[in-house]
Order: sequence, then C-alpha cells, then structure tokens
Amino acid sequence: MQASCSTCGMFSTHIDVPSPQILQSPRIAELLLSNTAPNDAEIEGLRRMVQESSTLMESLQDQIEKAKQTISTLRAIYGATSKRLKDTKKILHPVRSLPRDILAEIFFACTPIAREDDRIHFRYSSEFDTLCARNHPWNLSHVCHAWRETALSLPRLWSTIYLNFKHYQTLPHRQCIFMSTLLFGRSANLDLSITLISDERSIVGHPLTGCLAASTTRWRTFHCRISTVSLEAFSGLAFPLLQELGVGYYGVLGHEEEVTAVDTFRHASNVRTVTFYDSSNAAESTDVLGLFPWNNVVNLSCHVFALEAPFRFILEQATRLEELVVKFRDVACSMDVLILPRLKCLDLTKLGDDMTGIEMKWLHSMRLPSIERLALAFPTGYPLTLPNHHPDYNRIKHLRIVQNHPAAKAMYSNFYTKRQV
Repeated sequence: MQASCSTCGMFSTHIDVPSPQILQSPRIAELLLSNTAPNDAEIEGLRRMVQESSTLMESLQDQIEKAKQTISTLRAIYGATSKRLKDTKKILHPVRSLPRDILAEIFFACTPIAREDDRIHFRYSSEFDTLCARNHPWNLSHVCHAWRETALSLPRLWSTIYLNFKHYQTLPHRQCIFMSTLLFGRSANLDLSITLISDERSIVGHPLTGCLAASTTRWRTFHCRISTVSLEAFSGLAFPLLQELGVGYYGVLGHEEEVTAVDTFRHASNVRTVTFYDSSNAAESTDVLGLFPWNNVVNLSCHVFALEAPFRFILEQATRLEELVVKFRDVACSMDVLILPRLKCLDLTKLGDDMTGIEMKWLHSMRLPSIERLALAFPTGYPLTLPNHHPDYNRIKHLRIVQNHPAAKAMYSNFYTKRQV
C-alpha cells in the first residue's frame, strides 16, 4: 500500500516492484525457443508464477491509479499556486504604486505623433485615427478607475488630434461630432496639435470640418495632407496661436483643375516653422505659395521639391529664415545671387543619382553671412566643392557631408585644417 506523509499529506513516491531477477527466468526463455514440453516440476512452478504475476499486476494497477490521483492532485495544486503567484505579482507590480505625475508622463509618451529627421513621424500605422475608441487616448481611460481619473485630469493628453477622413465614410456623423466634442472639451483650453489626412477632393461638407473651424483659435501646430479645396474651408478664420505649419499635396489631387490660390494662413502672423511634404505640386502656382506669411518664418523644410521660380520667391520673402532643409530632385531656378542674411543652418539633399553640376552652381550663388552649420548629401561620384574664396563659408562651425568621394574627403580635410590653424 502507498503511504502518505503525515506532515504534508502527499503520497510516498516509493512503489513495491519485484526485482528483475524474479521477473526473468532463463528456463522460460529456453522453453520459448522450442516446442519442448516442461516437466511436472516445471509445470507446478509455472502455474505458481502465473498466480503470483496476476497478484502482482493487480497490485501494480492499484499503485498506478493512486499515482494518477497523486499527479492530478499535484497538477491542481500547481495550477492554484501558479494563479496565486500571478495574482501576487500583479498586486506587487510597480505600476500600482506609480505617482500620478509619472503615470501622466507615460500617457504622454503614447502620443502617436513624434518627430524624426525634421518630419512628422507616426509611431503607429497610417490607419491610426484619434476618433477610434481603441486608440490613444481613449484606450488609456478604459483600463481601470485610477487610470481613467488620471487620463481625464490631463487636458494635454487630449490636445493632440489626428483625423483620417478615410475612416469617416462609414462612421455615423453623429458619432464623429460626439467624439470630437469630447476631445475638444477634455483638452480644456490648451493649445491644440491638429493633423488632417484626406485623399478626397473636398471635406467641406463633413460635419467634422465645422467642429474644426470653431477651434482654429487654439491651434498651435497644424499638419495636413489635403487638397486646396479642402484647405479653403478654413479661409477667413483666425489662427492667433499657430506656430508650426506642415502641408502635403498642396493641390487638387487626382484632378486636372488649375491649382487655386489659398489665403487660409495669410494672417497667421505667428507661424515660425513651415514644412512642405512631397510638395512638387506646390511649384505649379507662385500665388499659392506667396500667400504664406514667409516674412515671419524661421525654419523651413521642403521635401521632394523642384527648385524652380516659386521656391526662389519663397526664399526672397523669408528674410528671417534661420534654418533651411531641402530635399530636391531638380534645379530650374535662377542662378542670380540670393542673400539669406540670417540663415545659420543649411541642409541640402539631392535625391536620385543624376547630377548636372547646376546643383553646386545654385549653392555657390547663395550668400550666407550668418551660416554656422552646413550639411550636404549628394550622389556618390559627384565632386563637391565649396568656394574657398567666399568669406561666408569661413564662418562654418559644423560641416557634414554624406558622400563617398575623394573630393568630399579633401574638403573635410581642408575645412578642419583651417579650423586648427
């Protein structure tokens, strides 16, 4: 019989099993190799062995059943202990004792919009939308009562709004208005960061546009990828706090209509940073570009931009420009001298592998009396040169060249040799 421990109640692991010598008999093995009949004495012993084996098998089967019960009991105890361990760890998890200000910083880190290489970068997929209850910040307020209280007490958490109109084709208008009203209400009176994405010709008729128009006085950051027709919906409105503006696809996408002038931001006098995304369409109309408050812009970034007459017009108007980042494909603007008196940082990237030489001529035509930082990224194999005779480039404190070419290495060496002298 299997005995149990008097202390813990567990069954003993000892099992009464006969030795191998008892279970094995050389005579039985010999008889199995032939048809020879056993003698009378052997028959008596074999019959006794049959009886003993049957009794032993019954005993072993009883021990097997008890062992199964023991395993089942152990598994149940193991499962209960494992659950208790997980529950205890949950109770001891540091997040339960986090101060509210630390928890708030974690919530802020979940904001979907971040910066990377001077461009808006979304931590989540392009399918992200603020009005989706499964996304930030709604999901943070659905975890527990404490998290909900924290989330609702942070207006800043609700002040970053990313609207993708593709999701609103099937979403009821009433739900859009309700959730957007909650967002604007929970953000209290804080400044707003607004991002609009739409590949439709116009969003003027959508009720969300009216809700947004009523909040423009709170916009501090505005980025969009919408048509000029959609952008016109905000014309005539005030943007007293707007400091950062990002525009993509500045034209009527998918249509052959002429790009119309938009004066939406003509009176946004506090704009200091402007970014054009994939803005080759912007070069189609100088009037459209001219309606921005360029004389107040300090930082300008243009991506995939053709350096044509409209671009030069922008630079001529941006008299306070201090930082210029340009990623371009072609140069087709005037080579006349261009003076940027306050420009401190210039970052030029030539996209593609073709180089005609006009790119460096355009760089040499610029007069930069305040330049301190210069970054050049040009196709491999094209010799980069700086006009050594030009006094502006002697003021450069930081030079970065992305190119594997002997001329680039020589320019680096020449630059730092002069600094050491």
